[in-house]
Amino acid sequence: MRTMSIPRLELQAAVLGTRLMDTVKREHSVAISDIVLWTDSKTVLRWIGSTHRRYKQFVGNRVAEILESTKVAQWRWVPTADNAADDATRSQCHVDLSQKSRWLGGPAFLRQPAGSWPQPEAGFKRVPDDNDEEEMPSEFSLVAANDFCISLQRFSSYSRLLRTTAWVRPRRTCWSDRHSGSDIRGLAPYIDGPGVLRAYGRVDAALCLPYSARRPIILSHKHSLTEMIVHHFHAKMKHQNVDATIAEIRTRFWITKLRRVLRKTISACNVCKLHRARAAPPIMGPLPKDRLEANGWPFKNTGLDYFGPLLVKVSRHTEKRWVALFTCLTTRAIHLELAHDLSTDSCIIAIRNFVCRRGPVHRLRSDNGKNFIGADREARRFGDVFESERIQRELSGRGIEWVFNCPVNPSEGGGWERMVQCVKKVLRYTLKEIAPRDHVLVSFLIEAENIVNGYHEVPP
Repeated sequence: MRTMSIPRLELQAAVLGTRLMDTVKREHSVAISDIVLWTDSKTVLRWIGSTHRRYKQFVGNRVAEILESTKVAQWRWVPTADNAADDATRSQCHVDLSQKSRWLGGPAFLRQPAGSWPQPEAGFKRVPDDNDEEEMPSEFSLVAANDFCISLQRFSSYSRLLRTTAWVRPRRTCWSDRHSGSDIRGLAPYIDGPGVLRAYGRVDAALCLPYSARRPIILSHKHSLTEMIVHHFHAKMKHQNVDATIAEIRTRFWITKLRRVLRKTISACNVCKLHRARAAPPIMGPLPKDRLEANGWPFKNTGLDYFGPLLVKVSRHTEKRWVALFTCLTTRAIHLELAHDLSTDSCIIAIRNFVCRRGPVHRLRSDNGKNFIGADREARRFGDVFESERIQRELSGRGIEWVFNCPVNPSEGGGWERMVQCVKKVLRYTLKEIAPRDHVLVSFLIEAENIVNGYHEVPP
């Protein structure tokens, strides 16, 4: 079992005494003019009267609770021989517990004038080199060599702190960091004339560089001034990456564990948070029944889309051609038809050729929004390009149901948009920005159709 040290137990007794005092004050009806608390532990008195407050969690929390209800001047030291509280822990044969004993009546010196009480100074006396295991070790310290000091906690911006310091113009400012470890030992640190801790560098002989770049100021990564400087350079570099900001900072300062400080600054920067924010993707809607039908033939349910224009060479000039892409909504197989123009007759011919070569079609889907022909100068609707009534009569005569997708839901056409992208990628490597003739373009479309559909020759 982990045992508690005697000084910690005595500190816990002081906490119990403080709580008992609060209870008596709260429940007592008589106004109390003054309160004195006694302890025979010089260590507890030293902890209570300390000014640095660099104690570990156990001692720090209990000292803080004591000082919330009492003042340092209320605590007095009592010699162990006069401490009546110790009678409860001694052997009963050596302790007087009668009605007239000090256990019930208190120590005898309490009946004397306050001037004859044990002096509190003896409890606060401390050897300068005495080490306290309850104190937190400090790696850095900030030392001011003059009487003038500007509170860094009052500033949130390095630029404002710099302007304020320039206006006040102290007689002599001395900033120095004293490091107890070995983080800056390899930097060959030294203190210059004004008392600033600087580092020698390998570019010390480069007189073309400013003095601050050759011998940067060493700063601790734990100080609030360092955080302001890093935030200033992060904003000055327009929120660039870590390496670019570090290179700019080291032209003037050498900050220990700079990457850690910079990552902390970036994670807390509101501008960077907005840049890193990503919109949550919307939940995709359910697929239509046409794409989930298990029993059926290829191209029973088909999607239609146009892409282009593609340039072809006719005589000595070039003309535009479009490609009508038919895709099976179930198997994703495609069929490509070359359309000479964006006319209704050309569209009807492409549909008739497709039906004659691929078999009957039960349902034909197409876009109805502005994204039907997106590669043209202006995206247009299906009804703005073709005569819908004529095409409807042609499809009805062949027993084909024609369905338009919702204009405000372009994701419903993702089935054929993906196929258009695959065909364009194949044509990009075959056409190579060359305007072929019509029959050559038809050959390229057949080859692209074969590649996308996955029809390959089986080797003998």
